Amino acid sequence: MGENPEIISKDYLSLFKNVPTQTKLSNVAGISSSASQKALDLFMKCRYLDEKTGRIKQFSASRKLIIDRDKIDSVGFQRWADIQNMKNVSNMINMLESYDIHSTAELKPTAGKVFARRAMLSQSIEHVDEKIKELSDRIELARQFQRTRPFHDEYKSLSGRKRKAYAKDNAPVLDEYKSVGSKLKSLYPDGKFPSVSSLDKQRQDLHTEREKLYGEYYQLKKEYADLDKARQTIEQYLKSQRDELTHSRRRNQLE
Repeated sequence: MGENPEIISKDYLSLFKNVPTQTKLSNVAGISSSASQKALDLFMKCRYLDEKTGRIKQFSASRKLIIDRDKIDSVGFQRWADIQNMKNVSNMINMLESYDIHSTAELKPTAGKVFARRAMLSQSIEHVDEKIKELSDRIELARQFQRTRPFHDEYKSLSGRKRKAYAKDNAPVLDEYKSVGSKLKSLYPDGKFPSVSSLDKQRQDLHTEREKLYGEYYQLKKEYADLDKARQTIEQYLKSQRDELTHSRRRNQLE
């Protein structure tokens, strides 16, 4: 097995045929009376690694969720493939029951609802993000207003030459106050400007809402991925069963 105990590499797998079948019956059609020790040895190694690691990379590296038993020459490894396929389907059924899905007829409609709900959540998250950005811009304006207002109040308290001199020395700040004030009045026509703390509280509440939406979004994303994987697994398994039945009928006709 080499240094990596999760990988079994064998050339000419067709040489490892005739895995013995444990049965008390004799002269059963389709079951060889001979047995290969090296095939049994390789079969037991595969079963051992599968139980220990939960996977055998040599056989599960493909994208298919169901092993194509027709491409395996050995009857023993075909039985192993059947066991793995049934195990995969059983795991998918158990997973579907955790989502309160008890039949394949419910699978597609439920997945559609999950996808639609996830799309709605995505729009809600975008809306909240826009409101957070809008509030952040308003908070920045409110802070600019607070910073420049003392200069404006000082300017208003002066008169004559002192006012002119002060206006000349602090022209950029006074212009900034005027520009910020104009923007705030367009946002709050009644002249009641909210404080930075109240705006920041609203933004914190939106962040909390966004985290909640993201939590539900990622939960639905996982659920949809699970449902899609279950759908593919079950469809591939049913197809493999239909193909095997078709091949079996053709073999019987030839015999």
